[in-house]
Amino acid sequence: MARLFSRWGLTDRLHEFSVSSHLLHIHRYETGSLIGKHLWQEEVLKELGGEFVSLHYGDLRRVLKDLASEAGAVIRSSARVTSISIGEQGQRPFVTLSSGETLEADVLVGADGISGISRQSVVGQVERPTFTGLATYNAVISEDQIRQHPELVTLFQEEGSFFTWFGHNKSVLTYPLKTRKRGKCIALTMYLPLDDTPPTGWSQSISPEDVVRQLGECDPRILQLISLATSVSYVPIVQMPELASWIDQNNRLVLVGDAAHPVFPGATQATAMGVGDAAALGQVFRHLHHIDQIKSLLKGFEELRQERVGFVAAQEWDYFSITTMPDGEMQTMRDERLRKRHALGLNAFDAEDPDSGDVLNQWEIARKIFGYDAEDEANEWWTKWGSLQERAIFKNITAGWEVEVKHEEESALE
Repeated sequence: MARLFSRWGLTDRLHEFSVSSHLLHIHRYETGSLIGKHLWQEEVLKELGGEFVSLHYGDLRRVLKDLASEAGAVIRSSARVTSISIGEQGQRPFVTLSSGETLEADVLVGADGISGISRQSVVGQVERPTFTGLATYNAVISEDQIRQHPELVTLFQEEGSFFTWFGHNKSVLTYPLKTRKRGKCIALTMYLPLDDTPPTGWSQSISPEDVVRQLGECDPRILQLISLATSVSYVPIVQMPELASWIDQNNRLVLVGDAAHPVFPGATQATAMGVGDAAALGQVFRHLHHIDQIKSLLKGFEELRQERVGFVAAQEWDYFSITTMPDGEMQTMRDERLRKRHALGLNAFDAEDPDSGDVLNQWEIARKIFGYDAEDEANEWWTKWGSLQERAIFKNITAGWEVEVKHEEESALE
């Protein structure tokens, strides 16, 4: 995502409110003892043409909104979509707003998330998510507040450091932010049990006192952090059925982001996958010249993105399972391996022996996750397959045309 933003000219804007991150400290949730570290080498990131940054969703959305407006997009607020009508084959789809107004287009892009009506329109029914029993709890705490507590100052000692705690069906992550409204802050993301029936829709509010009850026995620093939070929100973690297709049967509505391939709230690559969808869709539709191409271009977008997001989502869920692993034999093995690597001066998620094939080493992970370029992949798809399909489509369109060519002789030169 950082590479795409750089290409779109957003680097300077992002640096105003983002923090470059490079080091992860890993602790036991219950005791706070350090069991490992992972350092993303600067040369690795430079080789891949990007950087690892943390930023607030609100600031990111504001910058993307400004960029879209500058490019000519018309963004309407207070325009809630209440229904989608795909219509019959060959008809233009349209949406109905809460005001009763209707808006039509050649293609609708459903980017309204896991609970949006776009996904229901493609699936054809209301889905039943599988609740994991956990929720993502989020809070943002200012640096000024934290610095008043000596036991928390370590969270700022190393610039750009992440801190995480692995526990029994629980985990916590803190990372630095530099927000437009509040300046330097620490973001607190917690994966904890949710006892009540999960609500539907977007995030819900919860008091810090209620969060403390869910935390249970934990590193005192976590309790201290949550006591400084003025507000906490949470989103239930659910698993949705994997969609065979992101496109409706009439090829006029396409899903992107969490509407197409949801992962758990707070997943490291969730936003990047959504931005990648947008980049790929934009590159593919640069080649649109006739309405008959829409079907093949949508199918091409789906084809080049499904394998990618499937791989990344699997990595995210694997990491989620590692961080919230229940106490037992597997957890003991995990902690012992992390401690062993730390004692040897090795990164937490590198293999003890890079040639062993036991664990993907840093370069291999980085190449597959961070080395991917959505726009390059879209351009490659067009070169290999899209242009061939376009020629076939235009051959069918022009079949049966009669072309009359008139030639008028020029008068002889005098």
